[in-house]
Amino acid sequence: MVQKRVKLANNSRFVFLGFRVWHVKDTNLALDCDAPRSARQRRDCPGGKMKLSTFVLMLILISTPLFADKLPEYKDYPAVQDFRGKPVPPVLSSSKARMMRSQLRQQAASGPNFAGHFTLARWGCGAGCVSWAIIDALSGKVWFSPFLVTDVSALYKPDNPECGQHSMDFRLDSELIIVNGSVDPAGENAGTYYYRWHDGSLTLLYSRECE
Repeated sequence: MVQKRVKLANNSRFVFLGFRVWHVKDTNLALDCDAPRSARQRRDCPGGKMKLSTFVLMLILISTPLFADKLPEYKDYPAVQDFRGKPVPPVLSSSKARMMRSQLRQQAASGPNFAGHFTLARWGCGAGCVSWAIIDALSGKVWFSPFLVTDVSALYKPDNPECGQHSMDFRLDSELIIVNGSVDPAGENAGTYYYRWHDGSLTLLYSRECE
């Protein structure tokens, strides 16, 4: 966890603990503590007063497990599996849909695989690259993703090679899509991205870059 402090004009500071902010009003503040018994306690708590640096360190150690950010999970964004019958063929209303008609028709015919009544279709767009679209099995409407999912560029290889390899994970009973790799046209900024598909739009919930 990285600790950052911003000095303010009124001699107060904000102490950033991860994504949490603690406001320490006075940097010269001495906090009451039990009467020191050992040499170390006498150093950190002279005269029964705890130094602020010791107090801040205790906050960091205590708050780290309590305030760890929770990653999105499939169960957090459930989808109703209400589809029955035969999928409606994709509506080829755009030039891109007509260009990719074979992929769209073939994958849509297999039935929904995502978010209740949608088919998430994927096809290759070169080495280490995937293009994708979402097809509504109830209406045939096609929504194309505005970005590709690729392996990270050789110029931006992370320390963990597996983090830069492209993949997409999704489920029929959830609106959550977990994308791994790069969503940048230049192949930069590889990481893991959590998206929610809801009411015809894709929203980025959380992202974590490769290290």
